Amino acid sequence: MPAKSIVFAALLVALIGAFPGSAQTTAPASQSQVFDFTNKPTKQGLQEIATILRTVGDIQQLSMDLTASTLTVGGTTDQLAMAGWIIHQLDQPVPANLSVPQPAAGPTLQYLVAGKSDDIIQIFHLTTVIPSAPQMIQEILTTVRTVANVQKTFNYTALTDLVVRGPAAQVAFSQYLVSAFDVKRGSVTTSAEFQYQPPAGAASQVAKVFYLVNASGPQSIQELLTTLRTVVGVQKVFNYTPVGAVAICGSAGEIAASEFLIQSLDLAAAPVTGQTPNVREFQMAGDANDSPSVIHVFYPTWLTTPKAVQETLALVRTSLPLRKVFNNSKPAAFIMRGPADQIAKADQLIQQADKPVQTAAAQ
Repeated sequence: MPAKSIVFAALLVALIGAFPGSAQTTAPASQSQVFDFTNKPTKQGLQEIATILRTVGDIQQLSMDLTASTLTVGGTTDQLAMAGWIIHQLDQPVPANLSVPQPAAGPTLQYLVAGKSDDIIQIFHLTTVIPSAPQMIQEILTTVRTVANVQKTFNYTALTDLVVRGPAAQVAFSQYLVSAFDVKRGSVTTSAEFQYQPPAGAASQVAKVFYLVNASGPQSIQELLTTLRTVVGVQKVFNYTPVGAVAICGSAGEIAASEFLIQSLDLAAAPVTGQTPNVREFQMAGDANDSPSVIHVFYPTWLTTPKAVQETLALVRTSLPLRKVFNNSKPAAFIMRGPADQIAKADQLIQQADKPVQTAAAQ
């Protein structure tokens, strides 16, 4: 650009900036503040608080002094106020015994983010979680992220606190999950449904927490989760091991189908079949992209070895256009979903294979 043009452009910018109401904007002034702690956190604790400020508070200008146990935060006045509130809530005495659950220190706390009408930070104190068993709080954290789809959340292990940020609907969803999980095993057997309205006009969803009675081992839980994902098609599902709970979010039809499968598979043993194959059936209505289908749970009498089960699964999959076919180990069961006519043919194949094994002497 010629020199005269450069000078003219500079003068034009200066003139525009001199008039009130011009297009020029001023970014909020950035400040910095050093936060000290009355209750000095450990190195891990300081790192977790720093991660909370970055993850939940969206604060990127942050540095730690591990020796002095301080945090230096940079940002706007509102960001510093938010950081100060979070740090104040987490700057509490760490319990002497980290092997036992800690009672609640006070009411659940909320902070309304400045300048936003629907942006809330909430801190949940978990009263049945053991600080020295981080897997417990990690499972709750993963459930909030997976089922409630809340990404701005992190935990502070020493106090078994969970810090969550999101719109009011998401925070309420998180509250529902935390309340359903933060209980003593066996003290709660049922949970009410939670109606969730996602943002941006998406279709409303239903969430429910189911408490398992018999499916307690890792294999049983994983088989159940895989069945729910494979047969029902729900993706927002996760379990909380300490109380044997499974949280699911989906359409009303998916929740009903999930409840049917949990009731059919969370058994100490398969129902007595006698001379008639024992089958449980659920009619699942189709949506705009899926035709109506049937879910069958078939309890075999003789197909109990892993080899026999896998051979029968392969037979069904290769003989019929059924893709949603799975098995459960305890109790032994075949779970299938598809059109009624295909399910009827699959039942026939399984019945034909479900015969006593004849020994050489019997032959």
